[in-house]
Amino acid sequence: DNVKARELLPDATYQRVESAKGKKPYRSQFELIAMTKPVFKPGTTKKGALKLPKFEMIKETETTRM
Repeated sequence: DNVKARELLPDATYQRVESAKGKKPYRSQFELIAMTKPVFKPGTTKKGALKLPKFEMIKETETTRM
């Protein structure tokens, strides 16, 4: 991640990490999201409960491999 990366310093504060000039912006969060796919399982929640999708990992491919 070179967009929102921070480094933890010895005094327990964080400092923003600057990316190298000319380097394409990269957000690791997008890679993690791309590695999942939603799995909908109807009837698995109690009546009246908020139904949210569950996620499972997809198989690693050349494009998702880091």
